[in-house]
Amino acid sequence: MERTFGQYHLLDRLAVTAEVFRARARVGGREELVVLKKILPQRAEAPRFQKLFEREARLIASLCHDNIVCLRVKVTLPVCTCR
Repeated sequence: MERTFGQYHLLDRLAVTAEVFRARARVGGREELVVLKKILPQRAEAPRFQKLFEREARLIASLCHDNIVCLRVKVTLPVCTCR
């Protein structure tokens, strides 16, 4: 499935109901595995959905546990940059 999304190389899709991908990224000169979550294109322009998405990100960023992925960065890319 190898596709790119900005600086990320998408490896595989992790969910069907949302755009969640396992990806490779170059961070500080080394390669890391990361997880990306995208707003679905049909929801990207809806202000209510954008607020919910950002609220979820803030909540996740506030959590700290070994079984929870750390939120490091919020990236805003134009719609349809995934190829």
